[in-house]
Amino acid sequence: MQTPRLSELELVDLATRLVELDGAIAELTAARDDVKERIRALGIGNYPAGHYTIKVTPQRRFSLDKARELFDDGTLKPYALPGFDAKRFKAEVAPAIYEACMVPFGVDRVTVS
Repeated sequence: MQTPRLSELELVDLATRLVELDGAIAELTAARDDVKERIRALGIGNYPAGHYTIKVTPQRRFSLDKARELFDDGTLKPYALPGFDAKRFKAEVAPAIYEACMVPFGVDRVTVS
């Protein structure tokens, strides 16, 4: 199969279009980030917005340090691997226990549904 050949003029057009698209993407991304930041300023919660619902929720993840504060090593030992099997821990403990081991990180999540 032969590789299609493009003229130099076609390549210039493609390169120009790619640069234009990259610039548009950067502008849209910056505008999106600005909108999300304004929504995050409202705080955690659900906000009706016409036919939409805006949700601002904290990002959280499991923290082994937090688990160690709450439980002794004997309780956590069955989940020890070369690391810690947080997936197994989550599957085997009550949801409230796993929730107690969660900590916030990063910026709050913004979703629109």
